[in-house]
Amino acid sequence: MRSFFESIKVKIVIFIIIITVGFIFVQSMLTPEASQKESDSVGEVVEDVIETVAPGNETLLDFVNKNIRKIAHFAEFGALGFEAAALVFLWYCYRRRILEKIQISENALPLLFRCLLSFNFGLLVAVFDETIQLIVGRGAEVRDVWIDMFGFSSLFVIGITIMILIRFFVNLIKKHKKGTKL
Repeated sequence: MRSFFESIKVKIVIFIIIITVGFIFVQSMLTPEASQKESDSVGEVVEDVIETVAPGNETLLDFVNKNIRKIAHFAEFGALGFEAAALVFLWYCYRRRILEKIQISENALPLLFRCLLSFNFGLLVAVFDETIQLIVGRGAEVRDVWIDMFGFSSLFVIGITIMILIRFFVNLIKKHKKGTKL
């Protein structure tokens, strides 16, 4: 029996999390000028998309232009939250095998505990991200940590919900198929 960390799915999710955290930190290490230049270039692409999807919507364009950096914070940490949800979900799927192997009852390691660990991970990354920005002279904002955590937690919850629903329906279909074969 393979352990949780020997699973290829778990290794892939952990690798993606490492890449995402690396991307977040690299973005924070940019000089203020380089960061602004990158925000401007992303803003131009987003403007083109908005013009295609909602032509002439100046209110939306103004909102996005004024908040492109905050939207980026939300999106980066939203992706990280979804990835953390995938890791917690994989743990949920493997938990019985893990608990049997280490001989602990299922009540000893509740899913809620894993979720709280994930939120602490998100907060740690957000605070470290802002600390990096302080070091490179961009200035840190507590508001950015709040935005980061809102992105992380909202997509974490959405991700867990989607994955549990998928698992529920897959199990329901499996039970139905077994019932019809009898």
